[in-house]
Amino acid sequence: MIRLTISAVFFSFCVINSSFSNDSIVTVFDRFLTEFNAENYEQSIKLSKEALETSEGAEWREKLLEGIGLAYFRLERFEEAKHYTRKVVEEYPTSERMGILKWRLALIEDRLENYQEALSGYHSYIEEYPRGDYVLSSLVRIDEIKSKLGLPVSKELPFQTLIRDFPDNPKAELAKVRWADHMRREGQYEKAINRSNEFIQEYPESDYLDMAYFILADCYRRSMQPFKAKHYFKHVIENYPSSSWAPLAKKGFDRTSILIQNLRRGSAE
Repeated sequence: MIRLTISAVFFSFCVINSSFSNDSIVTVFDRFLTEFNAENYEQSIKLSKEALETSEGAEWREKLLEGIGLAYFRLERFEEAKHYTRKVVEEYPTSERMGILKWRLALIEDRLENYQEALSGYHSYIEEYPRGDYVLSSLVRIDEIKSKLGLPVSKELPFQTLIRDFPDNPKAELAKVRWADHMRREGQYEKAINRSNEFIQEYPESDYLDMAYFILADCYRRSMQPFKAKHYFKHVIENYPSSSWAPLAKKGFDRTSILIQNLRRGSAE
């Protein structure tokens, strides 16, 4: 997941900034992205390094350096990835990309098992970018590293911390529905139902409504309220057919339908 995320962020950055003044650099970036997408990382690195040696390449040094660092990351050559990513941070301190770059450095230290440096990096990222896209994943990884090192871990789950301490973070919405799902998995069905209903009311246009409605349905099923469960399973199936929750909703709907049939058969007897 992280691999796809950081690549997607870099690619969107290249697209947004693709009005290059020199045709040769456009060609280099096109070829870089083509090779990168084809997982020809060595070739994408070679192209970028060659471009850095040209006067035109100097104009787009920041993007080229980041691309090389990302390609090395995908090759799991983390020392080289750190070297080139750090170059961008040091040479372009006012870069609009600074948040993602600093988070990526923490991630690289994490992959190198330099856990103290990774912890410092994640904490620094959270402090500097409280609205950053990677605050939640940083909180998750901080707890995982602390547990690995035998250090005290917060009693709160990461998404609870995000909701409380970073309510304006874009990921707070996701954290709230994940909290409801956590309660579902823990068997706290009434609390999960309440959380899901609150979420649906607070975020009527959310991209996570499919998840919220599935949580409702599954909690009603598990708490033996089959008619409500069937209603919400059907809602997920009909309104979010391409959702990753739809297949689970279909299974839940079928199970609940059988349960209702059995209940009716039993009452008739």
